[in-house]
Formats: sequence, C-alpha cells, structure tokens
Amino acid sequence: MIVRLFAGMLVLFCVGCAGPTIASRAAVGEANWFVRLDTFKEAGAIADLRFDHPSQLSEAELTAVLSRVQVQQRTGMLEQKPFPQPLFSPGEIRQMMPSLQKTLRAAKPTEWAVFYSALPGGMGPEVTSGGVFVKGNLLHVVVANHHERIPSGSDSLASIRANPLSPWGGKGVTLSFDPLRFVAGTQATWLGGSAAAPASELVLNHSAFLAEALVPATAPVAAAPVPQAMAPVPQSAVILPPTMPQAAQRNASSYDVMREQVSGLQSEVERMRRRLEEQDEDIAQLKTRLFELDSILKNQPKKKPAR
Repeated sequence: MIVRLFAGMLVLFCVGCAGPTIASRAAVGEANWFVRLDTFKEAGAIADLRFDHPSQLSEAELTAVLSRVQVQQRTGMLEQKPFPQPLFSPGEIRQMMPSLQKTLRAAKPTEWAVFYSALPGGMGPEVTSGGVFVKGNLLHVVVANHHERIPSGSDSLASIRANPLSPWGGKGVTLSFDPLRFVAGTQATWLGGSAAAPASELVLNHSAFLAEALVPATAPVAAAPVPQAMAPVPQSAVILPPTMPQAAQRNASSYDVMREQVSGLQSEVERMRRRLEEQDEDIAQLKTRLFELDSILKNQPKKKPAR
C-alpha cells in the first residue's frame, strides 16, 4: 500500500513539474546548428508573453552586441575560476547572425528566437544553446548550455534540440558584457519550461550601446576657397591625408580583426585545456588499473617447491 501511494505521489509530482509544451516554426540551419522561433502551445502560457517583436535590429547591430557577450562557467568554492569566454566563436557569429536577425524580424510578440550549435569534440559534441528576445526596449540573451560535452548518442542531445533553453547537467554559467555599464541586469529564467534547473539570462541596454559603438560618420568639412592669385595645383600632384571617418573605419576594422583573432585563440586554448583534462582522466584510470593488477599479482599464493 505504501509503495503504491509513493508511486502515485511521484507521478503527480512529475506531472506538476512538467513545463509548457514548446511549439516551433521558421527553423533555419543545418545538422550541427540552427536558429528558429519558439513559443508555448498552451493558450494560458502564451497569454503571459509580450515581447517587443518583430525586432528591427540589423545584422550589423546584432553582431556588434552578441559578439561582446561573455560566458564564465560556475565553479565550486575551492575550484579555480576559468577565464570568461565569448558566447559565440567568430565562425558561429558569421554562420548564425544573418539567420538570427531575419528570425527576430519575423517573430511575433509571443515568440522568442532560439539558437543551437554543436561543435565536434573527442567524447561527443560540445553544445551551445539559448535564446534571444527584446522586451521593454532591452535585449535579453539567455544561455542554457555553453560548450557542454554531450555524450554521442545521448537522448539529451535530442532534448536540447527540442528545447534549446533547457540546461543539461553542469553547474550553469555566469553571463557578462563588455563594457559592463550597458548591463541592465542578470537573472535566472525558466522560460524554456525546464523544471530541473534554470538558464542564465543577461539583460542589455543595447540601444545605448549601439548609439555609442556605431557612431555615424560626420559630414566632411568644406574646403576653403583657393585665392585667385595662386596658380592651381594639378590634382594628381596633391596627396590628401585620410579623412577622420576613413581612419576610424580602418581602426575599427583592425580592432575587429584583432578581436576575432583573440577570440579564436581563447577558444582554441580552452579546447586544448579540455583535451588535456580528458587525457589526465585517462592516465588516472590507467594508473588505477595498473595498481589493481599489481596488487593482484603480489597477493597471489606462492607455489610450494616440488620435493
């Protein structure tokens, strides 16, 4: 009787924890990445959603903002904190931003955009997933998984693809932005309906950031008239210095290239660090096995010499 009562209570608990069902549309991507629009199927859950969609952000604006979002894995009190990493690698930025911008522009006020990326790894794909939406004239960036190593063939991979806002294991992540002054807040979110653990949400004053980061070129200053008494100088003999907008564009381009290179190096260092950790684990397992075999050999009974 007690067993049946416990089983019934467990079923009721699981039913109560089950989140709203996700409905998806406008998916764009390939086998290892995609972006799409998600919402809830239940009318009651949809009634609480009011986003500022469709979004009018351009691809350049979305790229400028999301390329500065940083992720840091949470650790225990005695563990060394890892360095913050960019949310997206330069390759993921180039791959996903055009589709993500078009997806946000096609979004309804009750839909949010989600993204999924799976980079190849030694023990399984490294999955990054989350979502983006605009609410209250602020850009919300949600990250559920960042370079999470999912074992190949695991059912969790299909679960994350079905709901990219659902975290998988791990200790979660902390989100930040550079510069910090444009962060309006950070919080945990259960938007994806996951009952196990929340995703991390970063709220950005993206309009203020873009107004400062993407300053339009100033109008050129009119040249002073040449005195009549001076002989005109041939145009081919004049070498004009670069205008301020041209110099700023070159500096910005060089800065973007350097940022991409640094970001790529950081990602490569982190990937090498993971490989070294995996090798350390393998070596530790081999040492344990050798110790066990050595103990077995030492403890074997010695054969008595024949008389």
